[in-house]
Amino acid sequence: KERKNEGTTSMVVVEAAVLFEAGWEDLFDHIIVSAVDRDIAKIRLTERNKISEQDAVTRIDAQANNESRIAKADFVIWNNGTVEDLTKEVVKVHTAIQKMN
Repeated sequence: KERKNEGTTSMVVVEAAVLFEAGWEDLFDHIIVSAVDRDIAKIRLTERNKISEQDAVTRIDAQANNESRIAKADFVIWNNGTVEDLTKEVVKVHTAIQKMN
């Protein structure tokens, strides 16, 4: 908010995986949540980290679920598809926020 108020930038993006757990959501004008279907997350995690399906499930279950994070979000970017699909989602949210400001 400080940089935006100074007029040095129109938008500041902060990646904070534990934003809600840390209680930081009030520090931001807009909250964007990246979400992925559980089955896709499990496949990606096992492939990327070379871990078992059970270990992937344990990690996923240790995180806040999509529903609870989405309920607190102003925008949701779904990451179920390709990088190109994700890019389109990001551009849509970015455009919407720019129009609001």
